[in-house]
Amino acid sequence: MLLLWGAAVPLMSVCQTKDSLFTVKITAPKMPSRAKIYLLYQEEGKKIIDSAVQTNGLFVFKGKIDEPKYSTLVCDTTNIGLSGMIKKQYDKPDLLRMYIYPGHVALKTSSPSIADATFAGRGINYDHIKLEKLLNPIYEEIDKINLRETHHEPGTSALNKKLDSLSAVKQAIRLKFIIDNPDSFIALSALDDYAGISPDIAVIEPMLNRLSVKLQNTPSGIQFRKFLSNQHDLNPGKTAPVFIQNDTAVIL
Repeated sequence: MLLLWGAAVPLMSVCQTKDSLFTVKITAPKMPSRAKIYLLYQEEGKKIIDSAVQTNGLFVFKGKIDEPKYSTLVCDTTNIGLSGMIKKQYDKPDLLRMYIYPGHVALKTSSPSIADATFAGRGINYDHIKLEKLLNPIYEEIDKINLRETHHEPGTSALNKKLDSLSAVKQAIRLKFIIDNPDSFIALSALDDYAGISPDIAVIEPMLNRLSVKLQNTPSGIQFRKFLSNQHDLNPGKTAPVFIQNDTAVIL
């Protein structure tokens, strides 16, 4: 089933400035002339759908955002349209998960598939791909176990121990990435995931403080610190306030 946006809305909105303009340029000379690429993301609580057709092998998107946003590029080469793709519930749609951010994002694909696109230079998407490559094998193992529980056998203590072990490995990967990349927006996103909905303040707050001041002052950084501050104020037995995390499942 197509899941085009994350389930949560952006953490915070700020006034738009000229510095919040973004441009995405996709060089795709092998794309069929009828190809259309969709860009899906959320901004200020709204689900955004943009689309582009090519001009001499180049697809261009422009817009405004307050900070980096997790997004999805979906390519339609059959003229079925995005709504048609949703109705058909494609099992293997041609898509690419990425971040858009104020400034210029450049991609290039030498095949008729957006999934094969690569990014120019190093930056947010380079870091995103690096972390995903480390985490994907863990997610695949978790999916296998969940499939076994659903279709073949009920949950057992052995399977639960394996899931706990995989979760610990996943957290260790995130922790190392956060420590090694204090200037990366992806480190802030990873810290959000690492903390969860009931964070250990004594552990998480120092980790946030070790990130760059620039990251701490982003809308997500400010909101995350506010979330931690709210945890300090909780009374014994009081329910924690709801914290809406960015959902990285902006996928199909």
